[in-house]
Amino acid sequence: HSVTKSLINALVGILVRVLQRLGSRHVLIVHGKDGMDEASLGAATLVGELKDGEVREYEIHPEDFGMAMVSNRSIKVANRDESAQLVRAALNNTAGVGLALSEWMAIGDWRLFFLHRDEVRKVTPADVQRVAAAYLKSSNRTLGYFVPTDKPDRAEIPPAPDIAALVKDYRGQAAVATGEAFDPSPANIMQRTTTFTTKAGVKAGDDFLTEQARLATLVSDMDPDAKSLEGYLFPDTYKFPRAATAEQVCNTMVRRFRAAAAQLGLRENVHAVVTMASLVERETARDDERPLVASVFQNRLAQKMPLMTDPSVIYGLQVQGQWRGTIYQSDLRRDTPFNTYIHTGLPPGPVANPGMRSLEAAMQPAQTDYLYFVAAGANPQGRSLFSATLEQHARDVAGYRRSVKKAGGR
Repeated sequence: HSVTKSLINALVGILVRVLQRLGSRHVLIVHGKDGMDEASLGAATLVGELKDGEVREYEIHPEDFGMAMVSNRSIKVANRDESAQLVRAALNNTAGVGLALSEWMAIGDWRLFFLHRDEVRKVTPADVQRVAAAYLKSSNRTLGYFVPTDKPDRAEIPPAPDIAALVKDYRGQAAVATGEAFDPSPANIMQRTTTFTTKAGVKAGDDFLTEQARLATLVSDMDPDAKSLEGYLFPDTYKFPRAATAEQVCNTMVRRFRAAAAQLGLRENVHAVVTMASLVERETARDDERPLVASVFQNRLAQKMPLMTDPSVIYGLQVQGQWRGTIYQSDLRRDTPFNTYIHTGLPPGPVANPGMRSLEAAMQPAQTDYLYFVAAGANPQGRSLFSATLEQHARDVAGYRRSVKKAGGR
């Protein structure tokens, strides 16, 4: 269909205004002189340069264009984007790796996945120019028309390479040094936590304990014994405006807790359940172990044994401003209301903000005879060790210490 000049001018005007807002200096517009017919093969290209708010136009023709040169910087940007997309799509999760490798296996070999990655990173400007000259042919297909010609300029497609030969001697890249083996224990997390106060007055870190006490009435209907919001600030991803106040943040997180509690059917003994769940949350990061940890605590409570859980001791030290970043033997003897080595029963209140799986475990602990465990957070093997007898627990502790020593710890 023909495109009228008035419409073109209107579109140019809109485009110019958009480009001006974006700070652009150049605009390239291609159109046919008299509509989309054979005459349009010689169409002029309007090249406008934005100067002083006006478009200065001049005409050039397709044959005036040379091959645009590709810079090293363009190649680096393309390689970076391609590599980033590859990592996002595949290497950041096991499911993505499996899917990507399966696709390349369907093509011929799973190693092609890595070969493709390595080859992309080696591309040079000369490679791009060579391929562009071979495959990006100036033909009437550019305008979407088929015009018969006696001597068509076709790109020659080479035969498919031998996949077996491609991957025969392939060697992957050198292994990249792995990051540290993060220690998820409460002691390490608190030692590496930075405390700060935002301009809007929202406090993070230890200072937030004070703010929670002021807002404890937000949960008084669920937990009349709550002295703070500890345990009721549900862990999740939230989006807050920069000017959000501490009270607005807390209200949002408490509402999220209420929704989670309703979903789990948590209506009775809320204080005890949330307190138990907070201990479970701190003792293991593995969802499959949370019901087992809860069973240990339930069994010890039933036998009136002290819970002897470090996260509770640490919390008590934090409240009193006596936490030194590492738990010492003397801390286990320091008398605070949260010291579960000294006092039997649950601590006075939650020591953390439990998530859905910890709340669920506290409500429905596993049925076991376990009374002891070595926490996963302290175990280089990455899993907790549970036992029903003190003798087995002693063997587990000895094995844990051997693992620490083997891993280079003390």
